[in-house]
Amino acid sequence: IIRKAAHFEVYLRYVCILSFSQIVNNEMFWVVTEICSEANLVKRMKLIKAFIKIASKSDLDNSMLSI
Repeated sequence: IIRKAAHFEVYLRYVCILSFSQIVNNEMFWVVTEICSEANLVKRMKLIKAFIKIASKSDLDNSMLSI
């Protein structure tokens, strides 16, 4: 039973990592699509700046959670 539980725990971790990577890939695809679909260069630059700002805020939040 312990061996089956250990295998099940490994399987759950694997599934969680796969689903997390799928979420990250979907978000990355969305960001790239939004940036590339913008024809106006100034608006594209503002989009990139906004996404960088969001990413830096997210990074700050993650480092605060690890404390």
